Amino acid sequence: MEKMRKSTRGISMILGKVKSLKEWIKRKRNSCSLKVSFAVYMVGGLLAALCLSIIFSVICQSIQDQIRQKYEKMANREPVELFYEDGVPTGTSGYVYLSDPREFYSDWELTVDEAAGILAWFLPFLSFCGSIVVTSILFYKRNLRKPLELLDEGAEKIAQQDLDFSITYERENELGRLCGSFEEMRRALLENNREMWRQMEERRRLNAAFSHDMRTPLTVLEGQSEMLIKYAANGQMPREKIVSAARTMHGNIKRLEEYVAAMNQVQRLDDLEVTKTLVTGEELCKRLEESGKILCKSLDFSIKAENIKENFQADLNLVEQVYQNLLANAVRYGKKKIQAEVKTDQFLVISVQDDGGGFSKESLEKAAEPFYQGKEIKGGQFGMGLYICRILCEKCKGSLTLKNTREGACVTARFLI
Repeated sequence: MEKMRKSTRGISMILGKVKSLKEWIKRKRNSCSLKVSFAVYMVGGLLAALCLSIIFSVICQSIQDQIRQKYEKMANREPVELFYEDGVPTGTSGYVYLSDPREFYSDWELTVDEAAGILAWFLPFLSFCGSIVVTSILFYKRNLRKPLELLDEGAEKIAQQDLDFSITYERENELGRLCGSFEEMRRALLENNREMWRQMEERRRLNAAFSHDMRTPLTVLEGQSEMLIKYAANGQMPREKIVSAARTMHGNIKRLEEYVAAMNQVQRLDDLEVTKTLVTGEELCKRLEESGKILCKSLDFSIKAENIKENFQADLNLVEQVYQNLLANAVRYGKKKIQAEVKTDQFLVISVQDDGGGFSKESLEKAAEPFYQGKEIKGGQFGMGLYICRILCEKCKGSLTLKNTREGACVTARFLI
């Protein structure tokens, strides 16, 4: 019983080593370059051709020898000793035929002998040619066909505007790296397409919001102009009402101008380029604190810095623009104090919190949309501040999030660094 266990254990160890060897060979094959792989295939093919050539030559020679041996006794021959060039005998002997044994061959045997002689020269040549062809086919099937098919299918799908696929090739040779680069290109194209569709959808929503908000002042202007045409021209409208109508029209015209200015500002954001520079954590905190004290001079302002990296890459101008917009928004709704917090990890994270009434449920979902005007909006604003902050954060590969805390509203901006 103990012997059986030892035998089983030994077999298991051998199988484990064989499995490990197969995995090692597979890893080496997958990491082998095309040049090395091609050289291995060619050397293997040439060795196989050499072995076949030797085998064919031996077979052909054996056929000729078998036929010759049948007629050796009929041919006159004399024994002779064989010598080296220095005249020392070898100790072996051979025969010199006084007549050619082929004279006694039948027609069939003569044909077979001649064919064997020809094949002894032709088959080795054919072996090497066949070896090159077979080696090339095997090399193509095992190393080239799959990645080329993947690249061809991928190029065809990209031409059809279909980017919902992936290219996976496990080998780490030149074609493996090419497939990896192709996959990265596909991902970049897919990301660009998604970003383009997102921008188009954002532009559509922006235009829809702009058109919707333009209707009110246009309706007022239309009503006031119709009233003036109908009554003022006939002298049926008092001077005070005419002046009041003119003031109303002027106010709505100014509002339209402000709408157009806001739209132009948003459109300029599309052309804005993110330019990252080396920023020190100390410099960032100093500038944020100075901006906070200036913008929040009527309120109690404090800023808290946590886990700030000593140096990192960021577009400081865009960061400050977002930060100042968040502060201005907080000052508008805050009662006594504004708190800011800044920290860094993979992102630069800036949070601004006020002690106002916070966001309504609707505002939490829509406050960062263009031209949003909730019930809590103050000061005749167009609802573009948080929208612009969101666009700038997204341009920096970040995000803008809104939430309510015990004290009030809190807006957090993230920028990839």
